[in-house]
Amino acid sequence: MKLPATKIEAVVAKVASRFSMEGVLYQPERKRLCATDGCALAIIPVEPEEGDKACIIPAEAFKAARRLKPPVVYHVSIDTSGDDIVVGIKVGDEFVGPKSLFAPLEGQFPDVEHMYDNYVPVLGTEPIFSLDITLLTKLAEAMSDKDYQGQRTISFYMLGRDKPIALSDGDSFGLIVPHRHENSFAIHAVMQPPLVAEEVA
Repeated sequence: MKLPATKIEAVVAKVASRFSMEGVLYQPERKRLCATDGCALAIIPVEPEEGDKACIIPAEAFKAARRLKPPVVYHVSIDTSGDDIVVGIKVGDEFVGPKSLFAPLEGQFPDVEHMYDNYVPVLGTEPIFSLDITLLTKLAEAMSDKDYQGQRTISFYMLGRDKPIALSDGDSFGLIVPHRHENSFAIHAVMQPPLVAEEVA
């Protein structure tokens, strides 16, 4: 498999449980990777290589792969065709230079098929809204501090199609408004709790 540009390993669980796994499920026959931490599920398309077998790839394999910096005509590969997972740089189908070996994770991966089959039909419909996730992250950092678990929680309030989306953490308030010339949203304003006028006797 050619290393995907997106970092699906970001949603790998730190500790495995019934609903999560400390690795990424590789399904070459479906040309995809799946990862979940029990709260978020990510499924992304990938480019399999000949001989790849389905397995659960540890997050460390992706981290090792991303440290490699191949020349333009080469590519980083996570090869699952053998008993071990091999990470290295390839020219065509051949590895060049040093390689790292990882053992596939054992165990039963959570049932992503159930969630996928239930929700994937919505992908053929018109989205409610699209937004720049980088700007959304900045807005969350501007509005909300991390809780004891290191998380930031922001609530969304839909004001109607083509209208701003209001966000709040209970104290601070923000707005995301649609771009005038694009089918996406951008941060418009960030405001602290509204000032309350003092009562006049």
